Amino acid sequence: MPMIIGMYLSIPFVSAALERFDPKTIYQATIVFTLLAFLLPFITTVMAMHGIQNVNIQYCLGFSGGVYGIYIILGYLVKKGLFKKYSSGKLGILAIVSFLICVVFQYYSFIKGYDFFLWYEFPFVLTGSFALFELCSRMDNVRAYPLVKFLSKYSFAVFLVHNIFRLPLLPLVVLLPYSEPVKSNNTLDFIDNLQLHCYCNNL
Repeated sequence: MPMIIGMYLSIPFVSAALERFDPKTIYQATIVFTLLAFLLPFITTVMAMHGIQNVNIQYCLGFSGGVYGIYIILGYLVKKGLFKKYSSGKLGILAIVSFLICVVFQYYSFIKGYDFFLWYEFPFVLTGSFALFELCSRMDNVRAYPLVKFLSKYSFAVFLVHNIFRLPLLPLVVLLPYSEPVKSNNTLDFIDNLQLHCYCNNL
């Protein structure tokens, strides 16, 4: 919580700094940071899941906000239109495939008896929420647009109070007659990441 609050509070200053750089340069750096922050831990997790332990690659992205900083920068790049060249159909497929991989991977981890829960650093949570945000940014007509704009503008306040609504719902989710991976917070994490992308529309 303190780290995410710090990220939100620093966004206006980050926005002012990013305006001094070419978006294409930021895009190239983001690719490198994304590979470090998402791909390497994923490989480590897969190897540990199959009994290959102690495979750790040392790196530190704390100075850039880590995975959370990458979500924010990607939202900024969406606003700058760097991904408009990709068709909506391909992005839709990416979002669906990413979500299915999240569900299957979580289910597989339970079968293997491996203690793993999806979180922000899982690469397919990133790709799925990013694809959804890019698709949403292309919508010409948004139903209840004043409400959507209000939530986007005040998403920091929404983040601060979302547990007020989330926590009372968790007991109801536990009672659902589905397997554990389906009842987990994966969908909520997916939505949380989409909200983090959306906040960047105000950068």
